[in-house]
Amino acid sequence: QFFQLSDVLGVDKEIGFTLSHDKYNTVDPNHFIVEDIEGEIDFGEGMASIYGHGENYQIIRQHKEFAQLVTNTYGAGRSVYLAGLPYSPQNCRLLLRAIYWAAAKEDEMKKYYVDNVNAEEFRAIYKNLGYQYQKHDDSLSYRIELNKHYSLLMMDSTAHELTGSGLDIGGYFTDSTMKWLKDQLKDIQENNKIPIIAMHHNLVNHNELLGGRYTIKDSEKIAELFHSYKVPFVLSGHIHCQNIKEINGIYDIASSSILNAPLQYGVIELNNQKMNYHTESLKISRDANEYFDLVSSTHFAEDFERVKDTKIRELMKAVIVKANRYYFTGNMKEHKDEIMNMEGYKYYFQKEVEKISFYKDYLESLLSDEGNHQQLSIEFE
Repeated sequence: QFFQLSDVLGVDKEIGFTLSHDKYNTVDPNHFIVEDIEGEIDFGEGMASIYGHGENYQIIRQHKEFAQLVTNTYGAGRSVYLAGLPYSPQNCRLLLRAIYWAAAKEDEMKKYYVDNVNAEEFRAIYKNLGYQYQKHDDSLSYRIELNKHYSLLMMDSTAHELTGSGLDIGGYFTDSTMKWLKDQLKDIQENNKIPIIAMHHNLVNHNELLGGRYTIKDSEKIAELFHSYKVPFVLSGHIHCQNIKEINGIYDIASSSILNAPLQYGVIELNNQKMNYHTESLKISRDANEYFDLVSSTHFAEDFERVKDTKIRELMKAVIVKANRYYFTGNMKEHKDEIMNMEGYKYYFQKEVEKISFYKDYLESLLSDEGNHQQLSIEFE
């Protein structure tokens, strides 16, 4: 037995000791997990020499003699074995279905469910929201004439079947998209209109420790282009943090996720002389803050186990959890004194922080933010 949990996983690894044993790896490809999977599954580099083990497993996919996707029941529980799972939209769906099956909650999966959104389906969904007019054929970018003063460019910075299938967390514009963007900006300028940009990835780093992972590639080059065509502001997301930052005279308004406390969204008021922006919150969940804090606490928990004193650990964690929420809400500036006066704050500057030094740096980066990120006014020339 190679895997200590082989009886749970329903698989084991051949390492040479059981070559004389027959292994009846019969494939049964029909299963809830792969019901909407089209074509071959990408298992990446995979794992060789894995075979079905036990009495209750089902091999759903295998390569040659070895298992790649296996489900198993063990007592009252379920398990799923995958030989590998590199990122792709299809593998995201596969993982989602695997989680619901392992939890024995298949019937709940389609309560909030999208069959799949590929390029063609995106075009159909957004047809009546402006996509049917001026669009880029080699991406999902398009242009909307808001009124006689403003043109909105909805820029596609993501990876998909039109722009490239691999995961690229930083986002990018293809060469074709950049050419289309320049042509549109030039046309908008010639028509004496003001261009507004919306894109998923950020134009600028909003946090020195985290920002690079969420910022579009060639951001400085793109910012220079926007500046040359007098783009006043960009609407972005991705980092899920309410944060407004300026680059080359352009404001990058990164909106927090509506799923995160305090369930806020942005409101923009435009006329030919100025733009006013502010955030508002949905009033549908009084537990939003508590839930956000619970998610943060769970995410930080493993690292904070390095702090051996239980009381100090919890005090320190309480500080970073609350600071994290204020920062993502966009109002850290008005809560800075509250954070610095919490009992656990002092421990970030004592020996207890040595094993979790990243969190000291992270906390300092949050507290150094002096911006007002929940409102903005711009006057146009």
